[in-house]
Amino acid sequence: MACAQGGTLFLDEVAELSPRGQSKLLQFLHSRQYCSLGGAPLRKADVRILAATNVDLDEAVRERRFLEDLLYRLKGVSIRMPNLAERPEHLPLLARHFCKTAQVKYELAPVTLSESALRAIAAASWPGNVRQLAAVVELASVRAAVS
Repeated sequence: MACAQGGTLFLDEVAELSPRGQSKLLQFLHSRQYCSLGGAPLRKADVRILAATNVDLDEAVRERRFLEDLLYRLKGVSIRMPNLAERPEHLPLLARHFCKTAQVKYELAPVTLSESALRAIAAASWPGNVRQLAAVVELASVRAAVS
């Protein structure tokens, strides 16, 4: 937490927290105090919280899988990001971006995505959304460059 002091603490997949973890997070959000592992004294945290999930938290609350109080603490400003299935026109642009990113990251020779590769990308369902697309394109770029 000390690393985030004065900045932003990003909580990814917050809906996956256990009930105990949700309770601890709610307590932290209420008090802005935390205790480091090892039992050090309580410390005050000056952080902005940013949480993300691919779960409908209102539904999770109704199903008693997520604490209602925690939802209200986190729900200051909600931004709904549409999944890839809702924005298929972005797939070619994203795929090309991830291909170029892989080339830079691994110092690969230039690789371009063929029309058939772009059609395959458009036909896939991408349940893992952008992360899955990025991983698949990166792996394909590396394989294509070393072939």
